[in-house]
Amino acid sequence: MVGGFQSPARGSALTARRLEPASDSVSPYLSASPLLVFFLSLSQSSLHVKMAGTTQTVLLNDNATIFCQVYGDPSPNITIMGVTWFWKNPGSATEVKLFEFFGGQQMTGRPGATVPLKSLESGNASLQLPGIQLREAGEYRCEVVITPHKAVGQVKLEVVAFPVSSLFPEQAVVKEKQETLILCMSSGFHLDNITITWKKLSQKDPQEVFEGIITNHTIENGMFNVTSFLMLKPSLEDNMTIYQCVIYHKSLPTPQKLNFTLTVIGKQPLEHFSYSSP
Repeated sequence: MVGGFQSPARGSALTARRLEPASDSVSPYLSASPLLVFFLSLSQSSLHVKMAGTTQTVLLNDNATIFCQVYGDPSPNITIMGVTWFWKNPGSATEVKLFEFFGGQQMTGRPGATVPLKSLESGNASLQLPGIQLREAGEYRCEVVITPHKAVGQVKLEVVAFPVSSLFPEQAVVKEKQETLILCMSSGFHLDNITITWKKLSQKDPQEVFEGIITNHTIENGMFNVTSFLMLKPSLEDNMTIYQCVIYHKSLPTPQKLNFTLTVIGKQPLEHFSYSSP
C-alpha cells in the first residue's frame, strides 16, 4: 500500500475499464455554476452599433445628428443601458467626453448635446448637437454598454458650409471683338475643395470652355472664397450666346448654375461726309 492506495497483487491482471458517455442529465454542480452561465451569455452576445459609414457630413450651424443605431442581442433596455459619446480633434490624441447616460443619469460636456431617451428605448443612440461649428469637426465615438456587453462605433465628422455664388454681369451688350470679362464668385464656403467650370450654351453646339479662365482663391476667418474670370472676345456668331458658370462643392446636393447672356453688335461703320469748297 502506497499513500493509502493499494496496488494490485503481483501477477494479477489489470482490467481496463472504458469510460461510458455521460448521461443526458447535467450534473447539478455544472448547471448551477454562475460562472458558466456568464461565459455562455458572453459568447452568445451579438450587440452591435451601426454608424453612418466612415464619414458623415453636416452643414455649418445646423442642428446636427450623429448617427448611432444599436442592434443585436441583448435588446436595448435603458434601465441597464449606458451610452457615452466621445470627440477627438484630428490633431490631438486626447478624447473629450461630450455626453454620458447611465443608471438614469445624464452628463453633458457640450451645451445642448443629448441623446433623447425615447429614441434610446428603441435603440437609437444618435447624438444631437445644435448649432454645429467648424471647430467641432473630428472623430466621434459611440460606446454602448448593456451589462455585461459593450459595442463601439466610430465616425469622422466633416462640417461644411455651402458657397454663396453670384455672376457679374448677368448680361452685357458688347461690340464685335471687344474684350469682355465675366466674373463668377463663390464665397463663405468650407471645405476648400471647390470646382468652377464654364460652359458655352450655344444652340448649335453646347460645349465646355477651357481658354481665357483665371481663378483666384482667398481665405477669411477660416472660410474660403474663389473668383473665376472668363475673358471673351466675341464675334457676331456669338450673339445671344449663353455662358454658364457651374459650381461643384461637397455641401451642394446638385451643382450651382449661373447664366450670362451675351449680345454682340457689329462695329459702327464710319460716316462719310461730302465736302464742297466755298
